[in-house]
This record gives sequence, structure tokens and C-alpha cells, in this order.
Amino acid sequence: MTGWTAFSGDPAEQSGNYIAVKATAVEGAVINAQIIGGDHGPVTLDEDGILIARIKNVGQDLQFKAITADGVQTITYDLSGLTLLDE
Repeated sequence: MTGWTAFSGDPAEQSGNYIAVKATAVEGAVINAQIIGGDHGPVTLDEDGILIARIKNVGQDLQFKAITADGVQTITYDLSGLTLLDE
């Protein structure tokens, strides 16, 4: 998608490769998401569970943590299979 600037007010983050995913967990869980090796730390997802993240290189991983009263479950996805387009 070209010309999309809603991701960030920072012009350096208004172009590149993005991934959109929806995360789900058990009712009442808080879901945190993070691009490991990205420019930002973890974010807490809204109840819609949708994450839009900027991918800088295929050496990054996408990590989710579902936090409940019973503990934390972590799932990490290897993004090395993605094909990124040149900017």
C-alpha cells in the first residue's frame, strides 16, 4: 500500500513493509505484542486483537504474550519466510 501514513506521525515510519495480524486468547486475557528487533517495545492490544506492525528485516520475530491470572503464555513467530519489498 502506498501513501498510508496512519501507522505513525514519524515520517521515517510512514513507508516500508507492514504486517497485520489478529490475536486471540482466552476470555479475560491481556495480549501484549512485540516485534523482536523492532524499534518499539511491546504494546497491549485492544479487545479487537489487531496488530499492525512495521517489519524492517526478515531477521525479526513477532511475539505475543497472553497474560491471565493463571500465568503467561508466550508464542513467537519466525518472520524469516517473509518476502519484503524494497522501499
